[in-house]
Amino acid sequence: MKSEEQAAQEPEWTWGRVEIFGNRSHHGQYRWTPGERFLDVRELEIELKGGELIEHVTEHRYGAKAVFSVTAMPGEDVRELLRPYPPSSLPC
Repeated sequence: MKSEEQAAQEPEWTWGRVEIFGNRSHHGQYRWTPGERFLDVRELEIELKGGELIEHVTEHRYGAKAVFSVTAMPGEDVRELLRPYPPSSLPC
């Protein structure tokens, strides 16, 4: 269990988009580790299942040199970007 002092030193999670090596991107939360050697990412995925929105979180860790860009944005905007479209009622 972490002490209160250790918890206070941990960086905050920030909502946004992280691009890795210029061709893979994650939307969710991210934070730099102390010393900015690694970037921890909580990738958020939203799917529509049975009329309900289900959220899945996958965690990743990348070395600082792998990070191409980081864009901070509000959590509501991230969820809106990931929200699936409802199925079309038009026949195929």
